[in-house]
Amino acid sequence: MELSRQFEIHPNVIYGWSREYRKDPDKAFQMDSYDGTEGQDQRIAELERLVGRLSLENDFLKKALSHAKNILQTPKPGSTRP
Repeated sequence: MELSRQFEIHPNVIYGWSREYRKDPDKAFQMDSYDGTEGQDQRIAELERLVGRLSLENDFLKKALSHAKNILQTPKPGSTRP
């Protein structure tokens, strides 16, 4: 717990690292024990597409909110709103 607070890392991450090291100290934390660069490249591309899509959605929602505010703030004929 103290390490997780000190380095601002979730305790489950530290426990996972500890398990990986105890399982096989010689192979722990080696990049070849993961999916490999091809899998990482695919994951990065997938995440970049997601970031792009979410950016577009965010821009759309900002514009829609701005438009809605303008509509609500525009006085209507015969309105008694100040």
